Amino acid sequence: MIRLPTTERCLAIRLSDPRRRAKRASRVATSAAGFTLIELMIVVAIIATLMSTALLSFRSVTNAELRSAATKTSALFRAAFNRATMTGEMIRVAIDLDKNVLWIERSEDRVSLRRGRTQHDTTDENEAGPKEEDADAPPGGGLLGLGGPSKTSTDEAGGEEEGAGTLGIDTDALKQAYERDLAPPKRRKALFAPISRHKRPSRRLHLANKVGTLGVAVPRLDKPVSSGLIHIYFFPQGHAEPAVVQFCERGSDGRCRLDESGAFYSVLLHPLTGRAKVKPCIAPIPEEFGPVARASRNKRDAHACVEPK
Repeated sequence: MIRLPTTERCLAIRLSDPRRRAKRASRVATSAAGFTLIELMIVVAIIATLMSTALLSFRSVTNAELRSAATKTSALFRAAFNRATMTGEMIRVAIDLDKNVLWIERSEDRVSLRRGRTQHDTTDENEAGPKEEDADAPPGGGLLGLGGPSKTSTDEAGGEEEGAGTLGIDTDALKQAYERDLAPPKRRKALFAPISRHKRPSRRLHLANKVGTLGVAVPRLDKPVSSGLIHIYFFPQGHAEPAVVQFCERGSDGRCRLDESGAFYSVLLHPLTGRAKVKPCIAPIPEEFGPVARASRNKRDAHACVEPK
């Protein structure tokens, strides 16, 4: 009879036990079947944590871009205000809302603002020709038509013109001169050009692609502007055009996200001090702006700034 060593004898006894064989088989079957419910719950919790972390980091990046856009715009307004005051030139900030680009332009001409979006040119296409101050001067050599008709027209008519009177007063020319004096004076448009340093154009301010513009409001507009080109003017006398610029988070469709998850920043330009305040919300347009304030719907928005009572 062959006797096995103690270790091998114990192993043989364990393998020969039917209960141990069944327990071992159940373990193998369980491991081959898949994950348990607890393991699945742990995996789902880990995935949810990672997704929430990624969403928070994306949200923080978007808020940082909006805050940076509002801060840079405020600094650009302040620089334009200071330049207009120190140089005595007319300064304006051009905002291309479609390309997210801002820059400063200057002009040495006299500027008077009028209602509407389009104000002045940035090229000299309309400035090359002479001024049209005397374009409507009446024909003939008389002053306000008092000199009578010209000698050529009188000779062609065969004598004195009928209805001219004994003094030779041209009533049509007199009427045209009177109407021209009552009409508002024609002023040529002021010419603006980008500010240059050392014969090179100054750098433009480019905003992030995720930053959109909900609206730009100035008192001369009838409603806020959210696309195209808009200008904000700064005068050499030490004041500026009041303005409100509202930035928003741009969605995948290129429009502002107005839901609860959207982020907003606003820049409010004070007309007397040139100071621009930055607020992390949709700043309501003041009632002093006139029609553009009544056309704005942002006061009823959930993201509107809450003014202290």
